[in-house]
Amino acid sequence: MIAKFDAFFKKRMETEKLLQGLEQRKAELGHELDGLKQKAIAFNLASGKTDVKKHVAELDRSYKEYERKKGLFAQELERLRAFIGRDDASEPLAERAKEKPVAAK
Repeated sequence: MIAKFDAFFKKRMETEKLLQGLEQRKAELGHELDGLKQKAIAFNLASGKTDVKKHVAELDRSYKEYERKKGLFAQELERLRAFIGRDDASEPLAERAKEKPVAAK
């Protein structure tokens, strides 16, 4: 009985840590998206200038980085969903994550 309570509280603590990390990443993605919007606006304003290629390249690079981070965020959400669905919470998520590393794109 005590082991079940212990496992429940471990799972709850691990879930809370994951949620905090996801919230932080969500906020970072929001800031990056705002930055992309600002760059797009600046691009529109600078479209008459000669350095358009530079602005397009910078915007494209920033967008690709945003998409990469968004993909990592989605993978972390999937890991959280899988973790919450597990009955066995005796092994911390950090240990299980070593079994399935998240591939960076």
